[in-house]
Amino acid sequence: MTDPGPGMPQIQYFQPRGAFLPPRAWRRHDHGWVWVVSVLAALLLAAVTAVVLVFGIASTTKFTASGYVRVDCATKKALDGGPIGRGSRVRLYDAHSGSLIATTSLDRAVDVEAGKGACYEGFRIHDVRIVSRGYLVEIDDQPGQLVSRDALEAGTVLE
Repeated sequence: MTDPGPGMPQIQYFQPRGAFLPPRAWRRHDHGWVWVVSVLAALLLAAVTAVVLVFGIASTTKFTASGYVRVDCATKKALDGGPIGRGSRVRLYDAHSGSLIATTSLDRAVDVEAGKGACYEGFRIHDVRIVSRGYLVEIDDQPGQLVSRDALEAGTVLE
């Protein structure tokens, strides 16, 4: 190895022979609080992870369903003169089992073309459980319509 020059320290890759260096003062004593704090932090992290997983799984099993029915802008009733209109009762069923999932009413007015005859009354249902074979949507006493989950999530227009 070449000499780095006068006044410059030489690089040593190994400690010189001699007695071992004494351990640092904090290593000489048992510090139980370090263990306690570490265990509590690990338990807190595990609890937070469990809560996030539970809420993540629960949020993927439910969605918000919405739909619309075209109505006359002046009367707020169906275009064919039927009884469907603002305040009509909406029922959402599981299409496979026929069990009632939720009820609500048409209470969301939407005027698409600013008074030119394209008005809609809509509904929105939060926390609808996901089913495998679609949904049956009934408005008042009218026959139900089969609707997919994707259509309800997007805001389907019912006939």
